[in-house]
Amino acid sequence: MKRRFSIALVLFLFSFAVQAQQRGKVISFNTKKPISGAVVKWSNGKQFAVTDEQGEFAIPSSNNGYVVQSIGYYDYITTKIGRLIELTEQIYQMPVLSITDKPDSIFGSVKYSVGDFVWWNGKLTMLLYEHEKLFKPASEKRDLWEDAWIAQVDSFGKIISSFHINEPAERFHLAPTGACFVLTENSVFQLQAEPFLHLDKLSYESFRQEFEPICGFLNSNIVFHTFTEEYPEFSYYLLKKDSTDPIELEHVADSLTMELFKSEYKYMDGRAKRIAYQYELDYGVPKEIVAGQMTRFKESLFYRDPVAKIVQLENSWSIFNISQGQVLNINAEGDFINRIKMLGERNLSNLPVQEKIHNVQYDAETKEVVCFTQLRTGESMLYVLKEDGSLVLRKNLYWRHIRNAQIKNGRVYYLYRPFESRNNWFLYAE
Repeated sequence: MKRRFSIALVLFLFSFAVQAQQRGKVISFNTKKPISGAVVKWSNGKQFAVTDEQGEFAIPSSNNGYVVQSIGYYDYITTKIGRLIELTEQIYQMPVLSITDKPDSIFGSVKYSVGDFVWWNGKLTMLLYEHEKLFKPASEKRDLWEDAWIAQVDSFGKIISSFHINEPAERFHLAPTGACFVLTENSVFQLQAEPFLHLDKLSYESFRQEFEPICGFLNSNIVFHTFTEEYPEFSYYLLKKDSTDPIELEHVADSLTMELFKSEYKYMDGRAKRIAYQYELDYGVPKEIVAGQMTRFKESLFYRDPVAKIVQLENSWSIFNISQGQVLNINAEGDFINRIKMLGERNLSNLPVQEKIHNVQYDAETKEVVCFTQLRTGESMLYVLKEDGSLVLRKNLYWRHIRNAQIKNGRVYYLYRPFESRNNWFLYAE
């Protein structure tokens, strides 16, 4: 009798425990698929559960309510409370037709911002960070993001892969050869897609010597430049496949700047001249160039940076030599096509001082070369760049003080700060 009573008591307690627990499920509002790894927190703040692979969780029925606290790196808002919780992902939304003229917000949330973005391997690839993770020592002129991570998004707006970066990250570098690099505080990593998305570490020296100077790649022929911040001149070269002897395509320099820069050597004392000459013997740098660096001529009002933009077209290159007001066109093999003097009332060589060139690129969809400029007041413009270097205004961009503008699939993508803070950069398109 006692045994029968014990069994009945156990069954009663078991049924009570079952009734005391209720099952819930977390699904995506858009796809209706279960979401695993969601942290469901009781309203009392003391207990929580994590959803399984089917998106299910158990919660006491006596509890007054519960909320979804977090799901990995994603921000979600709860759209329905009950045994079935539907969540809308907020960190990413696909562009839609705007009712107003304002650009569409493509990526960003209250918690996460976009440090940089590129289209690599057919996917939108972003460098993401939390707002409070800006890491910028006083000695640095660049922004560095601690605990940043890389995310790839497919054509449906779904984050398909992501991972953290161990070092404070700075930006992407996408080479014309298709290689993508991530620059960090002390290192450079190459982004690899096979066998899975990962990073291969390089040294800064090898990156700056072998990859950063590359500015064109056609028919296995490479175009590279010799620009450095220390020199008032540089050149574009073409290196043919299976060749070790590069061909100089264009020399870029401001003639007046070069004359003034080199003349600094004449006015140096004997000791300084000997130092400059010894530097020439040791490193092969002309003593006149060393003299200009020693006297800090670059900081004078007479100094002008050498400026030229190269654009890779479908089967050729165009070099817009802004310093000399000329456009050089060459084919994929490096053969000379023509040289045109920049014409028109408004061209690349006669832009006002307060208007800075941000980016020049080829729009494969319209078969046009486009140019982005920005005024000191923050207004940004998109121009069509003609063969003779003249500019035709296509549109004024909506937001001011944007960053990293580029054209893709007929839309202009750029980073913009929607809040009054230097740390909140969102990705927009118009």
